Amino acid sequence: MKTLHPVILGIITSIIIGLAIFAIFSTNLPRFMDTPQNNSGFYTVIDTPGLKNMYYVNQEISFSVVIRGYGIYPCIQPNVAIYNNDTPDNPVFRDNQGILSCKSVYGEQPENFTISYPSKTDSYVTHLNQTGNYTLNISIGAESIQNYFSIIPSKTTSVFDTGVTPMSVNVTNTNFTINYDIAGNGKILDAKMDMPSKSLVLSLEAPSNGTLTVTLPRAMIDAKRANGNDDTYYVLVNGQESIFQEINATTIDRTTSIPFTNETRVIEIIGAQII
Repeated sequence: MKTLHPVILGIITSIIIGLAIFAIFSTNLPRFMDTPQNNSGFYTVIDTPGLKNMYYVNQEISFSVVIRGYGIYPCIQPNVAIYNNDTPDNPVFRDNQGILSCKSVYGEQPENFTISYPSKTDSYVTHLNQTGNYTLNISIGAESIQNYFSIIPSKTTSVFDTGVTPMSVNVTNTNFTINYDIAGNGKILDAKMDMPSKSLVLSLEAPSNGTLTVTLPRAMIDAKRANGNDDTYYVLVNGQESIFQEINATTIDRTTSIPFTNETRVIEIIGAQII
């Protein structure tokens, strides 16, 4: 029997090895269709640089979405939404209008990619005026991640922690002056007591969303229960009942934090006792 020439044998051997390597490679090569699939290995990571674990009320929340992976990027946009965990069906922020960025066109060779949204030089920005726990959900095709953060009451400068009063205003019809601070742009234009309704009426200039923190002398307005313990105030913002938080109380005054929007013109604080 004739033996194959060594050169021919070498060629045949090389072809067999090459086919084997190609079969292994093609089996493990990510193949991405127009919509990412969970079992395709399309995404290595979806990240949200800039997002913090905690923010103050109305503090700027700024972050971007970075998607890194290997394959052929399918040219679709991520859905970006923020939900209050108490009302998960109603997003408080939503955006899917980032600049579409495609490093590859379907049909080209797979490659490593890094895509930034809303763009490489921009960020998503929002402000939240309600305390609570929130979820940032990022989804693109079949892939999604959730990051969590909290909103806490605004950090304010007050007489209680620095001895320095940020701002003050005289209250019409009384001999009192109230101290206040505003997170965001804004100021109190006028303050007066409404004796029949037992309320303090504040007129605001509010070009943007913010939070008013005001210190109320008990000798001017207070809210007490029948047993002598403190009761809560009743707060109206533009005539509508509003959320608020009492952040400090002493024997001589009470400090209350009230969020407002840029449409706010009047805040009314109603007590059960007025001097």
